[in-house]
Amino acid sequence: MIDLLHNINSQISVVWVPSHIGITGNERADRLANMDSKRPHIDIDVGVEVQEMYGRVDAYINKLCQQAWNNETTGRHFYNVQPGVVSRDRILFETRSAEVLAHRLRLGKCRLNSYLHKIALHDTGTCDSCGEAETIEHYLINCSQDEIAAAVKNICNQQRTSFTIPSILRQTTVLEAIRRLTHRQL
Repeated sequence: MIDLLHNINSQISVVWVPSHIGITGNERADRLANMDSKRPHIDIDVGVEVQEMYGRVDAYINKLCQQAWNNETTGRHFYNVQPGVVSRDRILFETRSAEVLAHRLRLGKCRLNSYLHKIALHDTGTCDSCGEAETIEHYLINCSQDEIAAAVKNICNQQRTSFTIPSILRQTTVLEAIRRLTHRQL
């Protein structure tokens, strides 16, 4: 590496920075580490390699996060879609607009009347077709007056996907079809 840098006419300066000098605790730790590095054997074998310990720490942190997520009172719409904090599932979309729609639906923050009513952008929050509260579940599953729910059910049947909100919002093909079907921007 030094030869490579030398070949491109780079100048190299090596500087020693005495970071532990004068700090009593650090100097003691350095002395103890230096003494132990010269010992011929290990006094106490904890039986765990460093990588295994990293895995245990990750598992512990994930457990704490999961407990917090289970006990949280906000974000319950998304909790119903993705109850686990650790998800190996990566959803890839054909288009950016499908990805945006999917995230809005999964988070429960889309331009359906129920949400618009919560943020004072719609008077009633009800469906323009049937008068029920226009939630994501109503729009995608229950509305008998709008063709979207019937089309989503048909797509779920074709894809052999359960006709439930969590299943619908986990399936890329269903979400792509919903994006193509919707006449309004969600």
